[in-house]
Amino acid sequence: MHMVDDATGTALGQFSDEETIWAAAGVLRRWIECYGVPRALYTDWKNVYVRSPNAGERQRGEVPVTQFGGMCAKLGIRIIAASSPQAKGRVERAHGTHQDRLVKKLRLAGIVNYQQANRYLEEHYLAQHNERYARAAAAEADYHRRRPTSRTVGRSVLAGGRTSGE
Repeated sequence: MHMVDDATGTALGQFSDEETIWAAAGVLRRWIECYGVPRALYTDWKNVYVRSPNAGERQRGEVPVTQFGGMCAKLGIRIIAASSPQAKGRVERAHGTHQDRLVKKLRLAGIVNYQQANRYLEEHYLAQHNERYARAAAAEADYHRRRPTSRTVGRSVLAGGRTSGE
């Protein structure tokens, strides 16, 4: 799972078994801890993020919302679904960089599981990657909102509905 700030190119990522709501919530939570709440996420059309309306929703004119979408709505994050990989531009270009560099670095470091890979990302790779590829935003304004407190938004929203220890 991978997030990139469109204004600066700053990247954050985590490995997981699958692209699930738990993996998406985990990387979003980490982003919020590091940078604050983004105003929007540009995603693909995977059903973790957005889905097509069912017959009843179409009839009632309702916008379909996934669990992840509901969590984002509570945080004030708008989800924008891209129609093509090219439309996701920066994140797709970054994937190419990671596929070239990160895989080789993980292999050289003898990393064999997700836990080790995530530790390597956190302790080494992402800082080096961001130092090399991130840049100052064109405008000084930071459009992240401050991280909510547990009073503002229930802890379960930031944890993706999971309890501690899971």
